[in-house]
Amino acid sequence: MVSPRRFLVIDDDAHSRLLVSKTLLRQYPTAIVQECQDIETAIGVVRDVPKQPHTVVVAHRTLQVGGRELITALRTAHSSVPIVWMDTRGAAPLAASAGATRFLDKDAWLLIGSTVEDLL
Repeated sequence: MVSPRRFLVIDDDAHSRLLVSKTLLRQYPTAIVQECQDIETAIGVVRDVPKQPHTVVVAHRTLQVGGRELITALRTAHSSVPIVWMDTRGAAPLAASAGATRFLDKDAWLLIGSTVEDLL
């Protein structure tokens, strides 16, 4: 049996998390989606992702830190998990140096499914 695709959606805004989660489930109806808004929780979940992950992390920011710091912490916690950083367009040049695998303008959240599909 194939393991289901898993997503971790990290954002301090509950409405934004919901929109991204529902969009992912529309594209991947058998997926498991976890949500959090706390950096320690997010780091703990990412650390537990297997080395051959079926998990994709979609991150914006947490209650404690902004996007760049969050992405750097997540990449430190797991060197190979795919991370999509969603933020304002101005943050795009920082994505690769922070450790993000892909960047998506947060106003284009409807494209998260195709962005993830391109990663896989």
